[in-house]
Amino acid sequence: MNDSLIYNLREALLINTSKKADQKIFDSLVEAILDTTNCSMCSLWSINNNSTPGKKEDIFQSISIIARKLKCKEYDFNDSVLELKGTFIQKTIKNTKPYYIGDRSDHKNKDCLEILNLNYFIGIPIPDFSTPTKTIAVLKLSYTDTPKIEHIELFAIIIRDYISSTLYRHMVWKKQQVMDDLIKNYKEKGQKKIANIFYPILHNILPKYCIAEASSVFIWDSYNYRYNLLRSTAKLTNLKGVEIKNHNAVFYLVGEGLTGKVAAEGEDARVARIYDNLEQLEKDNNPDYEHKYREITTHIGKTMLVVPILRPSNPKEVIGIIRFVNKINPKGSVVDYFNDEDAELVNYASNYLALNIDYFLGEEDRSNFISKLSHESSNPAIAIRGTADRIKRKMGDPAFMRFRLNAYLESIINFANLQIQQASTNLYISKNHRDVPKSKKYTIRKYSLLHLIKQSKETVIPLAREIGLSFDDIKIENELSKWELYVDEPAFVAVFYNLLTNAIKYHNPQTKFSVKIRGEETEESLLINVSDNGLGILEKDVEKIFLLGVRGVNVSKYNVNGYGIGLHVIKQIIKDFDGAIRVQNCNSPTIFEIKLPKKLFNNKYTQSEKWNQ
Repeated sequence: MNDSLIYNLREALLINTSKKADQKIFDSLVEAILDTTNCSMCSLWSINNNSTPGKKEDIFQSISIIARKLKCKEYDFNDSVLELKGTFIQKTIKNTKPYYIGDRSDHKNKDCLEILNLNYFIGIPIPDFSTPTKTIAVLKLSYTDTPKIEHIELFAIIIRDYISSTLYRHMVWKKQQVMDDLIKNYKEKGQKKIANIFYPILHNILPKYCIAEASSVFIWDSYNYRYNLLRSTAKLTNLKGVEIKNHNAVFYLVGEGLTGKVAAEGEDARVARIYDNLEQLEKDNNPDYEHKYREITTHIGKTMLVVPILRPSNPKEVIGIIRFVNKINPKGSVVDYFNDEDAELVNYASNYLALNIDYFLGEEDRSNFISKLSHESSNPAIAIRGTADRIKRKMGDPAFMRFRLNAYLESIINFANLQIQQASTNLYISKNHRDVPKSKKYTIRKYSLLHLIKQSKETVIPLAREIGLSFDDIKIENELSKWELYVDEPAFVAVFYNLLTNAIKYHNPQTKFSVKIRGEETEESLLINVSDNGLGILEKDVEKIFLLGVRGVNVSKYNVNGYGIGLHVIKQIIKDFDGAIRVQNCNSPTIFEIKLPKKLFNNKYTQSEKWNQ
């Protein structure tokens, strides 16, 4: 190749640069390269990296055609999507030079080469513009005769750098188009219904750049603790053997496959060859097999992209999920594989959508919180009113006044204490969110730890009796009676009240209810273990359950009321007194370990600057 051809190539590429960075730019790009060289065909391929079901470390690589031009003959290609392994493209990627030269021996489809009379090939690996060590595409030049190129390395570098920047320009252009469409859609639909925002996004906006047979959005429902299917769309394509059905699921529980895995881990996932074996599919659809990394879908899933929508204020919290099933090529003729660019674009859209979802979920969370709080706090009041009504009706009965009145009054006191303790727990949330010294939050006196625990035990009497549990099954070891600590009485009663409340709420109906509280003094600290034989905690939830408003993922199975406050309050109180709480054992029994410093044996710590600042 002489200098004039290098010059012509540069001129052709510069003309192409002035064009709009949409999909057509790649067609004109390969055409420009074709016109300035003596090759018979020019094609640009993207590299797709996908995991395989159940094996995150097992990467399945494929290639998809971006653009292709022939100089003379027309040909109906059926190789728009190929597995990378064993191809000329793979050999180009593994080559250390800016180019790779091969012949027919590097190809599997000899019939195509024979018809088009293609004998020699040059491959140019294209790096990611922002990560040069990562190859994301390959340009392939196909020749009938031996290519005669004098400055092939310079030629390859010019094309490599130009296509790399063009792919980057195209991605930036797509992001801008998506953002413009999202803002336009948001202005038109307003903030009335979240579903109104998502339908055009799935149906019109993202499909312009990431075409799939089906797409769905799941939104977190904090009231029922599950992901609800908010919107779902399906496209009719001419793919053979693909069955399209209507989606009729009303909700989707965490843990039912790839979607549940993304919800749990908060990282996007791309999977290829989901169901290579339909017999294996039936085996894997066992509902008891949690996180099977395969998917329950009304389509015969071949490829899938699942992207989490993360809460802006807490990027570890998944508040929604966008799912695409079966990417298809623009002609709608073959299943394609999702690539890094698809994931980046959908993640980009999800970051914008997260702001809208966060707004709606914030409103819903407030409503749900008030609803749950009202329901739980009204139960003791209803019980008090019922007991008072019975007393009123029996006031003229001497036998009642003599033998039963005291028991009824004791019941009123118990329910009143329960309501007061519930209000006290909620009050600590307000205290912890205000920037006030500990000396203002707590009133420190000397108390027997056994007294505080017994007070908590007596408070939960109504809860235990309400579901037929024996109060005597909450056992306290005498070792605790030796400890007298300088602490805040309401705060430490709240600690043990919430632990006992959880043990009662989440008791296992298949086993005898039992709670044990025991203490152990070490050289440096006091250890208090609260154990129960209830339903247990999933290991993956051990850290999350101490966050405000978070409950374990398995609570939806047991229809237990609650709003994720108790353990958060416990941790904050214990932390204020320089202690710690952790889940020592998740199941059979569930054990919470509280570690308190020995400095609580006297009140000198209340004189410290840390306590008063």
